[in-house]
Amino acid sequence: VNDKKGLTFARGLRSILRHDPDRILVGEIRDSETAEIAVQAALTGHQVYTTVHANNAFDVLGRFIHLDVDLFGFASAVNAVVAQRLIRMVCPACAATMSASDPARETFVELRPDADHSRLKRGTGCAHCRDTGYHGRTAIAELLPFTDALREKIALRAPLTEIKSLAQSLATRSLSDTALDLVQEGLTTIEEVDRVVGLELGADDYVVKPFGMRELIVILLVVLVVFGAKKLRTIGEDLGAAVRGFKKGMDEGDASESVRQIKRESADADFPE
Repeated sequence: VNDKKGLTFARGLRSILRHDPDRILVGEIRDSETAEIAVQAALTGHQVYTTVHANNAFDVLGRFIHLDVDLFGFASAVNAVVAQRLIRMVCPACAATMSASDPARETFVELRPDADHSRLKRGTGCAHCRDTGYHGRTAIAELLPFTDALREKIALRAPLTEIKSLAQSLATRSLSDTALDLVQEGLTTIEEVDRVVGLELGADDYVVKPFGMRELIVILLVVLVVFGAKKLRTIGEDLGAAVRGFKKGMDEGDASESVRQIKRESADADFPE
């Protein structure tokens, strides 16, 4: 891609289509022109793979609406949408079973009261995970297949709530559902799930991990460094002002002394009459 030479992303994609490929990989759809070309290529028998920046599979619909793409053509061209995230896993070296009074356990019980809560774990922190409680990451995915019923809803611009209800009836699992499965198996924590996908918990339901001695020491050091840096900067500014004032006074004193010396030399000099 070189905009100065006129080789834009959309123009390059048109050039590729002239070779009549079976499969096309579009790195990212960023503008309406590229989106329209990708949809038209899919409608004319090409297998197109592409990425779109969105929060989940359902937000892809809103993304294409924002790009002003014809929804009937979009619904006819798309076969499926996959959304994915990376989520941190509990460190196996320091994993410990959650206690019954753990706020994270209580939150999970409220979300899935009928699930098995005996395998919930969290990392206590060790040298293997650098005291974070997590080691390694795994992928979670959300697959939204486009059936005829779903295509009809999209083409008719049905509300998003209706589209989600239809997708759930088709056994579509969301990112949060997949992530909560990992929590139930003891592979990650409810805090990590809320950080990655957001569980839309209430203000009183957010899990707050209590500070330990290590965290308190780190906070204290940060406060001391911040306030110490401000104090040092103030002292430095005062010293700088004092030095500049002293130098200015010395310069003015030297100048005055020079003027007095010239006057004395002029008075002592014998000028011819």
